[in-house]
Amino acid sequence: MAILFRNDNGKVVARTKNQDTVIYKKCVKSKHMLRNPLGWAFDKSIIAQANLLGVKEAWIEDKESGMVFKAPIILFSTSGVPVSRGYGEQVCLPLSYWKTEKARY
Repeated sequence: MAILFRNDNGKVVARTKNQDTVIYKKCVKSKHMLRNPLGWAFDKSIIAQANLLGVKEAWIEDKESGMVFKAPIILFSTSGVPVSRGYGEQVCLPLSYWKTEKARY
């Protein structure tokens, strides 16, 4: 059964997949991808929870393009950029660290 991750307002924003080794969320690239720095972000607290649970990878599915962005979760700690823009403390992993593939349905 998937583990659900909630933001500070209690809204489910991500869940685990693949026997809890992946944290996964669906986004709309034109709305949710950060532009400066260019990349994808997770709440800082969610990354911390995922690390405690032994999650190994982050996957973000872009609902517009059908592409899935994948990166090792450790990169949020080693190469992530802290951001705070009115949505709580987040960590952005720049786009250059992500690999992409077409979503499989």
